Amino acid sequence: MNCSERRLPFRHWLVTQLPGVLCPNPADLPGEAWPHWVRYSSAWESGKRTCNDEAALPAGFRHALAYLTSKTIVDVLRHHSGIEDLIPAPYQHGGGVHLMEPGGHLGCHVDFARHPSAPFLERRLSLIVFCSTSNSGRLEFWNDDARQVVADYCPLSGSAILFENSDLSYHSVQKVAGTAPRVTLAAYYCAPIRPGVVRKRALWVPVRS
Repeated sequence: MNCSERRLPFRHWLVTQLPGVLCPNPADLPGEAWPHWVRYSSAWESGKRTCNDEAALPAGFRHALAYLTSKTIVDVLRHHSGIEDLIPAPYQHGGGVHLMEPGGHLGCHVDFARHPSAPFLERRLSLIVFCSTSNSGRLEFWNDDARQVVADYCPLSGSAILFENSDLSYHSVQKVAGTAPRVTLAAYYCAPIRPGVVRKRALWVPVRS
């Protein structure tokens, strides 16, 4: 894997040359009626389905998620981030397979900081692996007052984005166009919580006129 660090609007890395295990086929995913999908529909996130139950997923996605929590990956992330006590987030809370239907979007927000099921841990890094063949539904990174997009990335298969979570890591997903869904793998990594970290939920930015 090749990790190219960028500093604006916050520290993140473009990850390319992914191993084959991180390129599962979106066509293998079950349809909309599959009972293991968790659905989201609100003003901030729409057309989104997720599954973090590895045992229920098709083999390619199951193996990919297992690889994202492996020592191999964690060692790479520790090296690039400098966070030596980094570990995979327990319980895959908020992680797993994310599918966004055409017309779906994800509003501007920052993620939870204090792990809701393990309050002694803080979310430090997020890794988003793109599995789609479409360039729709770009990942957007905003400036520190969440008023302007500073960087954005196509969700093309074979690449990923790693970013450092903080109170200022505002991000969103553009509305998905076309007919194909946007499919990603999401994995999060934690370290012992630092003083003053309290946020247990995502913080959404109101839509500005």
